Amino acid sequence: MAHGAPDWWGRSPKETTYAIEDMAELAARLGSIVTFDRRGDIIYLDDFRNGLTGWRWGAGGAGGEVYPVAYPTQRGGVAVQLTCNTGYSSVIEIAKVFPRPVAKPVGLEVAFSPEPGAGRIAPNIIWYSGSNKYSYVCRYVHSDGVLQIRHSDGNWHTIGSPGSAPEGYGYFSIMKMVVNLLTGKHVRVIFNEHVYDTSSYEPYVTSNTRPPQLEITITHGGSDSGPSVFTVDDVIYTQNEPV
Repeated sequence: MAHGAPDWWGRSPKETTYAIEDMAELAARLGSIVTFDRRGDIIYLDDFRNGLTGWRWGAGGAGGEVYPVAYPTQRGGVAVQLTCNTGYSSVIEIAKVFPRPVAKPVGLEVAFSPEPGAGRIAPNIIWYSGSNKYSYVCRYVHSDGVLQIRHSDGNWHTIGSPGSAPEGYGYFSIMKMVVNLLTGKHVRVIFNEHVYDTSSYEPYVTSNTRPPQLEITITHGGSDSGPSVFTVDDVIYTQNEPV
């Protein structure tokens, strides 16, 4: 369609934009989980109403477990609780694999609720090229109330200090990470009402011969002070994010 030309239904580009926005608003009113940041085209979303169907999970270090729960949840129904045993090395994660996408900006959003003493939680976008593993990782450290990105140098860099999220009582925070697979750069991180420019950071790269694919993971790291619990809900994976 030529620039400025009407679409198949005779609508102008402005009218088409309004129609899309109206549909998004209608979807939200009908119960869609896409209400926090509506930018980007949805590839996948899950409110865990079917539990962990379609996800794999694994534990490391001191171990942990993951299971569906009826409370707390973001919107009712079912959420997933990730529990780590005592110890900073304790790790538990859920993951889902997708075919390798066309290189473009993508986003990963997750809602979570920490319990007292919770450790760290990180949405990860991992891109396998066939020869390398590109890890785009941003984590929220509950005890310090900070957000950190693992840069290409392998170190964790603090990008913001939004403060510790409210604990328990079914209160959920939302975090969204956007990265550009085409340029190999982070783009932004949104944490509740805070927005952070992360365009100066690059993914951490290691050699890996896994076939080309993209993996999203939600990783929970434990705490030395005791068992650590995060409840996770409403995961959304998008493409064509604005940069």
